[in-house]
Amino acid sequence: MAEALTTRGLTVTLLEQVSQVMPTVDPQLAEPLAEHLRERGVAVHTGTTVLTVGRAATGLVVGTDRGDHHGDLVLVVTGVRPDIELAANAGATLGVRGAIAACAPTCPTSTRPATASTPTTASSTRTSTCPSAAPPINRAGSPGPTPPVATPSSPARSGRRP
Repeated sequence: MAEALTTRGLTVTLLEQVSQVMPTVDPQLAEPLAEHLRERGVAVHTGTTVLTVGRAATGLVVGTDRGDHHGDLVLVVTGVRPDIELAANAGATLGVRGAIAACAPTCPTSTRPATASTPTTASSTRTSTCPSAAPPINRAGSPGPTPPVATPSSPARSGRRP
């Protein structure tokens, strides 16, 4: 969002409470992203806590623990935290930040893990010996073969009876 606004000619200041931009990614990914934003003209301030947002004679003022920032527009982006309860209950291995652990290309296995987005079917032979892979699950959310899915010509999809 910040880069898109600078592309349109706006001056953008990004205030982030934690020590890196995009706190949901690893620091090794966040730092190049912060540098990219700076190269595009975004003023990046990490480790900065927003305390107040108010009106000033010249527009808006955002008060932080490191000083005030003045502007015409304040865009508040609060972020999200994923609900990983279903994944954890299904046996998925979670990473240090609570995200679902995934096999890296360097994983010492010959295949990638089967996941909910790549369901196991009776004809599928995709399995994994990856220690961080979750057990294969089908569209119904349980281990085993994938239940049939209605096709455009099937009665379930078209509303027609056989």
